[in-house]
Amino acid sequence: MKYLKDYIDGTFRLKSFPNSNVIRYNYNQGVLITEGCFATVIANKIDANVKANIAIGGDRSGKTKIKYNMIENSKSEGIFVVEGEHHLLIEENTINNNYYGIVLIDSQGHIKNNQILDNYTAGLLTEKNTTALV
Repeated sequence: MKYLKDYIDGTFRLKSFPNSNVIRYNYNQGVLITEGCFATVIANKIDANVKANIAIGGDRSGKTKIKYNMIENSKSEGIFVVEGEHHLLIEENTINNNYYGIVLIDSQGHIKNNQILDNYTAGLLTEKNTTALV
């Protein structure tokens, strides 16, 4: 793992990542990646947003990578994906204390090496025609 030195007992040291952001207390999503867009979301603390901490889906979502983030304390989803494409990658995040950890609806993509802990309902919920590799 490229950032192994930035872990202590499975948690992140965000100060090791010079471009880290703290995204919290928003009335809607913390990070909203709309259809036709993609992003690389790496090493952020995304916390306590009213809707999903991260929401993504639709056309071009397969280019999105969500890695090394602390995604916590949402009253809704930690990560919400609708119509996620094949190459979407959610990897090595800590996702805890959200209502749902990760929700995938009619989605593909790769979900791997995440710590999904202590979410109120499901850690990982799949609906409709989801065929993601977990």
